[in-house]
Amino acid sequence: MPAAIASVAAGPRTVTVTWSDGSRPSEFHHLWLRDNCACAACRHPQTWERTLDTYCLPFDLTAAEVSSTADELAVEWPDGHASHFPADWLHAHRLGGNSDPLVPHQVPWDASLQQHLPEVAYDDVLAGSDGLRRFVRSVWTHGVTFVRGTPGTQEALLALARRVGHLRETNFGLDWHVEAKPQPNNVAYTAIELQLHTDLPNREAPPGIQFLHCLVAEAPGGDSTLADGLWVAEQIRHTHPDAFALLSTVPIGYRFHDRDHDLRWRAPVIGLTDDGAVREVRFHTALREPLDVANALIEPMHRALHA
Repeated sequence: MPAAIASVAAGPRTVTVTWSDGSRPSEFHHLWLRDNCACAACRHPQTWERTLDTYCLPFDLTAAEVSSTADELAVEWPDGHASHFPADWLHAHRLGGNSDPLVPHQVPWDASLQQHLPEVAYDDVLAGSDGLRRFVRSVWTHGVTFVRGTPGTQEALLALARRVGHLRETNFGLDWHVEAKPQPNNVAYTAIELQLHTDLPNREAPPGIQFLHCLVAEAPGGDSTLADGLWVAEQIRHTHPDAFALLSTVPIGYRFHDRDHDLRWRAPVIGLTDDGAVREVRFHTALREPLDVANALIEPMHRALHA
């Protein structure tokens, strides 16, 4: 149901908007309102980017006149400029209301996921917006989706990836083949079992989404194990709060290096958003550098990593 304005009241520094649905009133600072005017003189009409020079505005700016309808807040400023704010826009951008209703909640999972794996057909993703929407929604909510019926070609995987977004090249190239090599520069190119890990923690921005395509599976073994890092992080938050505090604040060094590359980055194992929610997990024992912490933290950090 669209947001509707019941009434407005202008104070010396803020405008208070009362909502018709009875939800808590919202206060909007005068300077904030002027900064976010969306008229053609303040925003480019095609790009929607701000053209107003915000920093020419006086800090003590106060509205000259405020009025409203159910659908809009109107503000006239001392210099005669007029701003109009749709009720829906104001409601979406009120303090604490910046969550996008179109973005679904993430779904934590455990081993029971194998009873109902998230799946989508390759042709459905490439054919229309509905299949693409189901694919990206599932990747967002569960962090993993199985794409069935993918042709056994390298080009098929690239087509699927480009259907979702732009490809990012790494030191391994635009794409790479996981196979045993005589002179490997990564444990993935050996027959050694890989422990649970997240890829490329040694980069400032690890990949948001990775695509893994099984072209040939002729050797014994090679099963893939998946775990929900966000679920694990939340379990640690509740059962080992001291470990969670270390993992979310103490930077860990990760490094990949071979004859041609030396790539390093430091970050906590658990990355948090401004409101304390788990945003990311960086966990890769093989690439972890020696812990660069005080001796008093060596044992607590190992206990936290063990958790």
